[in-house]
Amino acid sequence: MQFKHNLQFRENINGLVYKSIETELEISQCYQLYQKSFLKDEPITRNFRDKKAQTLQEIKFFDTELFYGPISDGVCLIVVDPEAGNRVVGMRISATVDRGEPEEPTDLTSFSQYTQLVFHCFDLVGSPQEMLDTHPDIKRIYYMVMMGVEEEYRGRGIAGNLITKSLEIARLAGCGGAYVTATSGLTRKIFEKRGMKEIRSQEWDKIEFNGKLLCLGKDFGSDKISSHFILL
Repeated sequence: MQFKHNLQFRENINGLVYKSIETELEISQCYQLYQKSFLKDEPITRNFRDKKAQTLQEIKFFDTELFYGPISDGVCLIVVDPEAGNRVVGMRISATVDRGEPEEPTDLTSFSQYTQLVFHCFDLVGSPQEMLDTHPDIKRIYYMVMMGVEEEYRGRGIAGNLITKSLEIARLAGCGGAYVTATSGLTRKIFEKRGMKEIRSQEWDKIEFNGKLLCLGKDFGSDKISSHFILL
């Protein structure tokens, strides 16, 4: 895969290697982790995704927007375990958003309720473009799209390290700020601990979609979805 940014990052922390994506094998392993983490654990996905209701076109769009598109920017960070054959055990999938880049809205009405709801919820709490409008001196923002850690490696501080080191990559990529959406209380605490301020939030139970409160009574593991931002 050709990367937009050719950044090289590598650091050993507690026996694990935090590094830039370099090979097709690493991309393949990241995709497997994406399937096992975001498409399993993420609260909206856990409550609403019905794969049988998704067309191949919809799945391709979803994967491009949240996985392959960001990876092609070349600013993602992965964690590999040398003791496990350099297998990818964690990842922070991110992209850069530049001022002046055309933002073309996509018609999602032919897609399943799940896909429409995911992007509706994200839009409710803001976007990287909004941060560019708010901060006219910033030309590029680091958009942290998704994070995943293999289940057996959780509880070792990997998620926090991924965010800290991703912010270093953001600076290397010439970004003036970093933006992220938090759909779980756990990741929200990690973002806040690293200085990312909450920009906007929306309680799950009050999210209206097509005239209905679809999230009412569902278990999301927290009370809200929120966006966070930090100047770099």
